[in-house]
Amino acid sequence: SRNAGYLFLQKAYYDLGIDLFLSKWKFTSKASFKYSLNDVFRFLVYARVEDPGSKLALSRKNADYLEEFDFSVDDIYDCLDRIDQFSEAMTRKLSGKCSSLIKSEGDSIYYDCTNFYFEIQNADDEDGLRDYGVEKNHRPDPIVEYGILMDEGGFPIGSTIFRGGE
Repeated sequence: SRNAGYLFLQKAYYDLGIDLFLSKWKFTSKASFKYSLNDVFRFLVYARVEDPGSKLALSRKNADYLEEFDFSVDDIYDCLDRIDQFSEAMTRKLSGKCSSLIKSEGDSIYYDCTNFYFEIQNADDEDGLRDYGVEKNHRPDPIVEYGILMDEGGFPIGSTIFRGGE
């Protein structure tokens, strides 16, 4: 018994052109790796939507799908490390593609910001994200700030993470 529930996700994945984006990014960045970035990324999308879990737990679900994905858990971790290199460009690409597929009314843009706090005593060094900053509940803990831009229909246009206090 293999999982076929991901097939509707597969259609959306290819309709959004994620495979073409990844192929173009790999070519322009001259990135080199032995696994298929598209296969690992597709698998992560399908598995996280259907049954979120840890990366290790997801890697064990590889045989549950109709198609065989050929990668290791190390390839998953490597892919996740690379996502940061193209996430901003992918967000812009997907936002444009979604806008063309789903017509939103109006041209308003909304921005929201939230904080994530950590129950630790010390902030990160200057390279880390956790730092002391203003927090609505006045907790004395380090925070990380997250901001998101949305169109009038509630679709994300872009997002970013800031060091606490910035």
